[in-house]
Amino acid sequence: MGRQILLAAAYGTKNVGDEAILAGLINILGRENIFKVFSSDPAETERYHKVRASRKNLLDLARSQEVVIGGGQLIQDGMALRYSVLAILSKLMGKKCSFYAIGASPLKSGVAARITKMALNFADIVSVRDEGSLATLKKMGVQKEIKIVSDPFFSMEESSAGYNVDAIFSSEQVRRRGLPLIGISLRGGESAVVDERAIAFFSKYYEAISEFADVIFLIFSKHPASKGDNDLVMADKLQSSIAHGHLNIIRGDYPPQAYFSIMKSLDLLVSVRLHPILFATRANVPALGIDFGTNSKIRPFAKRHGIPVYGLERVEEVAAMTKEIIAKPRVTQRNSD
Repeated sequence: MGRQILLAAAYGTKNVGDEAILAGLINILGRENIFKVFSSDPAETERYHKVRASRKNLLDLARSQEVVIGGGQLIQDGMALRYSVLAILSKLMGKKCSFYAIGASPLKSGVAARITKMALNFADIVSVRDEGSLATLKKMGVQKEIKIVSDPFFSMEESSAGYNVDAIFSSEQVRRRGLPLIGISLRGGESAVVDERAIAFFSKYYEAISEFADVIFLIFSKHPASKGDNDLVMADKLQSSIAHGHLNIIRGDYPPQAYFSIMKSLDLLVSVRLHPILFATRANVPALGIDFGTNSKIRPFAKRHGIPVYGLERVEEVAAMTKEIIAKPRVTQRNSD
């Protein structure tokens, strides 16, 4: 009989990256264990991952033998405090508690920073997914040994049966012209000014490449409580800004394994988000990163893997690079972090 392990992070918020993290984390810890997942959408979590799930509650915390918090960008304003309190409670109850493969950015609140430092120092194990997060936690005053580990997504199993990408495209009414397929991933919420610049960038990029490529917008997040973290908002704005042509948009809800199958069908990914770039790397699909100037999440991974990252003022370079990449033959070797 395995251990009763409670898993907690931003699960059940309709974020493909977070669901990929959960799928990989379950494989890392081992299916012989008995998992309970704290989720904002327990029914969806149970359907996607075949584990028991619930909203946060003290009874399930008390019943667990071990608590694993992570992965994902959990140490950030608005999130760090809730997971730090959960970690402190778990230690007060005598549980083993780990933070696994987390990302960290500086906290504006001094109170949140102090409580977070306490929680991380109380934890039994702490690991992060990049060097920048390690430096942030050390600067915060965390004395615990901190290891750098791969994002759990890289341990996600692919569906044994696979997903029929053509069927997904058909249900989403994706229009293909027999041209190379380019996926784009764009998030909003930085600020109204930055969002406007991002829409202008991708609109100009679309116009530059639409003659020689088909384009599909991959919705990696549809957070029900945050317009800034709902990619559909940006997709609809981008569609409205395009003077000519049709922007394909994947609007349906699909498990991360289905998105990985879609990723493997692409010839190139252009992304603001981190996890689409991770998906592309594992699928051996060329990728280009786009940095708003405030988005440091993609740069550490992109630097390690030689993925070019461009600012919003460099749309002509990105379009030229796109044409160069899709003209090259694809290599089929699989990559991992």
